[in-house]
Amino acid sequence: MPVVVLLASCSGSPDPQSTQGSTTSAPPTTVTTTTPTAPPTTPTYTPPAKRGVKRPAGVTPVTDLPCMSANDDAQFFQLGWYGDLAKYVEQGQSPPDARWASAAKNIGTFRGGIATARAALQADGVPTSYLAYQDLKELDAAMLAGISAARKRDESQVMHVYFAVKTAQAHLVESCGALER
Repeated sequence: MPVVVLLASCSGSPDPQSTQGSTTSAPPTTVTTTTPTAPPTTPTYTPPAKRGVKRPAGVTPVTDLPCMSANDDAQFFQLGWYGDLAKYVEQGQSPPDARWASAAKNIGTFRGGIATARAALQADGVPTSYLAYQDLKELDAAMLAGISAARKRDESQVMHVYFAVKTAQAHLVESCGALER
């Protein structure tokens, strides 16, 4: 809401611009100020709650870190996504064209670890009903959404994708970590 302030000189004071010594006052001056609006709020990330995942019955503890490749790819995806796009959106700016092009070209290279992890889980005898397989699907879906958003230059999806990949990685770390204990 604009605030209007009227400034008037005192009627008994001489006009500072007058050289005749007149005692008339200058017309009132109007100053308009505006109240600054708050910047748009940036969504914040809340890590998912722990799900209490346990190693499935009959599966011996694994020692070869079957999900490491997917976890590494999730981390690299997040770093690239943040560096190319999310840091701009977080600051209320549109990502530059070169950043969109970089994301569209490179971000898909970080999906290979998902298939590697799935194969490693199967090789370790982890049943396909175990939660880690669903977590790998969740991670893959989040990455595919990112690839699509980058190709479309869909700024509205940037933070959603960033948070979805972070959440999927947190779930994967929990479910695969349970296999080691």
